[in-house]
Amino acid sequence: FYTELRSTRTTTTQTPFELKGKFLSPEVNQIAISPSGDRVFTWNIESGNGVGYISSFDEKTKTKVYGSPLTQVNVDWPEASTLVLSTKASSVASGFIYTINTKTGDMRSVIGNLKGLTGKMSRDGSKILLSAIVNSSIVSSIRDLKTLTNSDLLFKTLSEKCVWSNVTKSDLYCAVPTQIPNGVYTDD
Repeated sequence: FYTELRSTRTTTTQTPFELKGKFLSPEVNQIAISPSGDRVFTWNIESGNGVGYISSFDEKTKTKVYGSPLTQVNVDWPEASTLVLSTKASSVASGFIYTINTKTGDMRSVIGNLKGLTGKMSRDGSKILLSAIVNSSIVSSIRDLKTLTNSDLLFKTLSEKCVWSNVTKSDLYCAVPTQIPNGVYTDD
């Protein structure tokens, strides 16, 4: 649901604002907001395929960016010209992470063929925090996208439990458990 807070342009009423809104297309499966906060990327399921659009929040201006047979994905928009598309993680299936250029629609593979793979790209697009399942254990690392090298982290957590700093591009904040209970991750 898209809603907009509008001024009633009057000082005599007790409600100086009103909410106006509408439902988004029923095909919308995933959504990510641009870093500048003025546009939105939606991943729609249309005729059994995934289709990515960039639009205004009310979907009036809508441009198709990418189409794929992939439907079970997560989307993110960490940097102005970069969208991140990642397959939904599972301990029994290989995962993949891709970037899509917002201007050209070109897709590039970041990393893949890892069980339980999840990732969180830095706000400048230079690094990605990865978590994957290796020998039934969570492994966390940072991949430098320029040198294509990985640096393992001392802690174990899932990348979706972390956020990159808005202030210092190399700072990362994570929720890290003191111990990880037995389970089938990332499915559990």
